[in-house]
Amino acid sequence: MGGKISGKSGIYLITSKQNGKQYVGSTINLAVREYQHLWSLKKGDHENGHLQNHYNKHGDVFEFSVLKYCHKDYLIWWEQYHIDTINPEFNICKIAQSTLGVEGLKGEKSPRTSLTNKQASAIKQQINEGVPCSEIAETYDVRAGVIRGIKCETAWSSVEPKITNNPKPKLTKQEVSQIKQQLNDGILVSEISELWERGLKTIHSIQSEESHCYVEPKIIKDNLVKKKKLKENSSKKTYEMWKNPEYRIKMEPLLNKMHKGNKKKRKRKGIKATKRKGKKLTRRKVSKIKKLINNGIKCGEIAKMYNVSSTTIVHIKCGKTWHLIGPKITARTRHRFTKEKISDIKQDINKGLLMDEIVKKHDIGSKTAYEIKNGSTHADIKPNIIRNNPVYEEKLTQIRIEKSLAVWQRKGHIEKMEPILKKMHEGNRKQ
Repeated sequence: MGGKISGKSGIYLITSKQNGKQYVGSTINLAVREYQHLWSLKKGDHENGHLQNHYNKHGDVFEFSVLKYCHKDYLIWWEQYHIDTINPEFNICKIAQSTLGVEGLKGEKSPRTSLTNKQASAIKQQINEGVPCSEIAETYDVRAGVIRGIKCETAWSSVEPKITNNPKPKLTKQEVSQIKQQLNDGILVSEISELWERGLKTIHSIQSEESHCYVEPKIIKDNLVKKKKLKENSSKKTYEMWKNPEYRIKMEPLLNKMHKGNKKKRKRKGIKATKRKGKKLTRRKVSKIKKLINNGIKCGEIAKMYNVSSTTIVHIKCGKTWHLIGPKITARTRHRFTKEKISDIKQDINKGLLMDEIVKKHDIGSKTAYEIKNGSTHADIKPNIIRNNPVYEEKLTQIRIEKSLAVWQRKGHIEKMEPILKKMHEGNRKQ
């Protein structure tokens, strides 16, 4: 094995160069899976006994190839399809992603285990006595997961004695569906774990659909009932904590620091804008600008007076900047348009009035007028705007002609344009 294979999900095929026997499998990452097969075969603890025995006899005579690239949700279906069509000899189980009813190499014969039958029986005796799994794993130099597998009787089930200190049985589909209904009803995870006598981790895994995702009903995300209950419980907990005088004494220095920090922020709010680089306005100027806005002077005129852009004056008017300094703005901005006003504007556009005339007539901005004309706003309100209005286009052509005549009537403009016109004339002749 070994080659350049992409890390996509799909179905792979392992074939032996010695006898042509095959193995079909599926994975999320094909490149990683190829490396895992080769590594476990070299170590001598491959999960498939047929592949391991073949490797031990003939060495690395396997070819790894990709049958199909597919999404991870369809891996099982495509794996089963290729198993049925190819009928591979190395596959112990002929059902995709399932090892039920398969009698592989068990006990000491399995290449995956480092334990013997005597050690497994001794481990079972210690489990029955109540020794924790972590301590047993340290004594036998094995992972804690191996000891848990013996405790749950998923491994070494044929070896005596039998486990009497059995853990809790696995949840059935009916129990999982009842837990999901309780989660959808808004019952908290801690309450469900107490009712079913299960760990918080198992309930959280069901809630996040990491486990039992195919069992119905599906969990409702952003459950409002649950959010309300969580808020109530958090408020109750905080109230009970603050009742305790020892907790208050611990939290006093932190609260004092927070209070000092908030005071500094409040002081800086008004002075921040003057200290910024590139700012032309001061607090006195801003107070004068606000008085001018309240008197009804337009933002464009005020901007010219103070040599500032009109957007800065608009921000002061709306209260986005300098809202703590000077008098409050009493001059309100324009109200939202009514349906009748928008219909009148649309009628004027259909008549052929220019944008400048509509802006002056209805006292609106040029941007809003263009948006109404293009249909980006208030498109539902009738009448519909006529596209390519001939009256409007005639007026535009007349204005363009007048502007061009005014330009040509200027002194010195004809002298500047003479060489350009000669070049254009020569080019047309050649064509």
